[in-house]
Amino acid sequence: MTKLDVFLHSLTLELGYKSIRELKNSLSVKEIFEWQEYYSLKPFGHDRNEIQLAVLSHMFSAVNGGKSKGYLDFMVSDTSTEKRNKIINDIKNF
Repeated sequence: MTKLDVFLHSLTLELGYKSIRELKNSLSVKEIFEWQEYYSLKPFGHDRNEIQLAVLSHMFSAVNGGKSKGYLDFMVSDTSTEKRNKIINDIKNF
């Protein structure tokens, strides 16, 4: 699955369409690329939620003496499998 496919799935969910086909039939290519540009500036859906949770996790860690360098330490997507598994285990063992 390409990054464009992932984006189209996210946009379909965000706008309430039933399928990508329905989305493509309703929006022009120009509109889809405008939405993609908007998304690059202001993420929505799952990505936005992950960023918000990572910021909160960093703040919680910092006030409790954690040594993280920033909220990116708490991001799960776009990380190695090893790091993702460590984060998941840390959360389970909290």
